[in-house]
Amino acid sequence: MTLEVARGIKPPPEKPEAEASLLGAMLMDGSIYNEVARGRLAPADLSREQHRLVLAAIARVAERSEAVGFASVQSDLAARDEVEAIGGPQFLVSLMQNVPTVAHAESYAAIVERTALLRRLIGSANEIARLALTRDEATSAVADAQELLFSMREAICASGSRRVSRRSTRRPEACSRPTSSSSPADPGSGRRVSR
Repeated sequence: MTLEVARGIKPPPEKPEAEASLLGAMLMDGSIYNEVARGRLAPADLSREQHRLVLAAIARVAERSEAVGFASVQSDLAARDEVEAIGGPQFLVSLMQNVPTVAHAESYAAIVERTALLRRLIGSANEIARLALTRDEATSAVADAQELLFSMREAICASGSRRVSRRSTRRPEACSRPTSSSSPADPGSGRRVSR
């Protein structure tokens, strides 16, 4: 997926260095997965297949209540014949060797989460463009586009709520679903329109 902009083709947002640093930090300190990634990031949120395979292995190890670390993750990957797919055990070693500091794992996770969200937004925008180009009925296209955006908003709020719930019990108000009395905006004018 690419985006044509005035200055040429722009690739989707990704930060493989942050992904690698987060994975390496989790391999070095297994508690980091539960603290910053569990329920927040999924393998699909990562931009590299090797990274997705490693995060999936980390998640499986954690689900079995085993200690997350080099040996347990390598063993899980070996059980699924995925060690060679990531580039061998040396890839796991390189992830750990290239972590600037484990102390910044939360920052790495935030970067990975942000770029994943932006890629999902691009995907939704492409789907909305497809709806606009292929639908004869504008009202149904707008309704489906709103549903796509609402689904993204719900996912963001669910992720934000998990992080917030660790610190407080209050859910952000911006994550409340719009009431049925609200009406969609007229995209051309920026005004609300009644149904």
